[in-house]
Amino acid sequence: MILLMGLVAFNFITDPFGVFNSPFFSWDSYEMTAAPKTAKITYLENCDTEYDSFIIGSIETGNYPVSELNEYFNASFYNMAAYDGNIEDSLWLVGFL
Repeated sequence: MILLMGLVAFNFITDPFGVFNSPFFSWDSYEMTAAPKTAKITYLENCDTEYDSFIIGSIETGNYPVSELNEYFNASFYNMAAYDGNIEDSLWLVGFL
């Protein structure tokens, strides 16, 4: 039981996936590579920028140039592409956004 509590405390303090918004560490680059979907959702929940359009899909959608889409559609896009995404994830994300 003590070992389990120690593991929980360690994960809370180090917060390797950026879920708890740990006041001790902020590893944005690691969070983005270790769990990109979680990092992007956490970013959107905490960011000041207003986005009115989103690119949702697997890693292939990451190739769309956000700046060109912003200009072409007169919008503010955010790229939600994730390398481990599937259709179920995309549908959930549409509902979340």
